[in-house]
Amino acid sequence: MDSDSKFFLKKDFARYSGKWVAIKGQKIIASDANINNAISAAKKKIGTEQFLFAKIPKKNQALIL
Repeated sequence: MDSDSKFFLKKDFARYSGKWVAIKGQKIIASDANINNAISAAKKKIGTEQFLFAKIPKKNQALIL
């Protein structure tokens, strides 16, 4: 498991409830409720580098993976 995945598992994402987040270098580099806006913002910051991307569920919502 890479360091960004570990960061994702340990970080409290309550303030990002219902949003998409992009993580790179154990930092949140972009977030938005709209998936396209979040991807675009992340790409503007880091170009073509890969990043971890995840949807943060709203309170009392579960995601099935």
